[in-house]
Amino acid sequence: MSALWSPATPVPVAAAAASAARLCAAVVTPHYALNTVAVIAGGFLTASSLAFSAHIAGWLGFGGSTAVAVAATAGVVFARRTSAKAGHAVLGLVSLWSLIAALAFHGTAQTWLVFAESIALAATALGALTAHELSTEHIVHALDVRPADTNTTTPQTKRLAA
Repeated sequence: MSALWSPATPVPVAAAAASAARLCAAVVTPHYALNTVAVIAGGFLTASSLAFSAHIAGWLGFGGSTAVAVAATAGVVFARRTSAKAGHAVLGLVSLWSLIAALAFHGTAQTWLVFAESIALAATALGALTAHELSTEHIVHALDVRPADTNTTTPQTKRLAA
């Protein structure tokens, strides 16, 4: 049986660690995090508005919308690009209306308003994410395997470096 690694062959630990560090260096931007949380909150509120009673759905709508409104306000304050500020502002306005409507209405109207507003919340966040992706320059990432020493490179070390 042929093994990819045997105790007799040296393992390029430094190369493997550097490769893993490059893969783990991805950073989630606050813009992406905020809009992703808003999409998840919108999906949760959409399901919960029809699964629970109007009273419970109203309070869940109030809590979820308040959290998204606070996060969107922070996004407007700390965003650097004008388009990101505009997207966070629209998301904040939608969530502000949602939290006011969750407290102002009762019964069936409250259930359907929480349902519609949660869909609007998710759609607004998805729209902001889409606008960001269409306007941002994307870099194509490719793996480039360069052996340290061509005389001692084996197929096993090439696989570990990748």
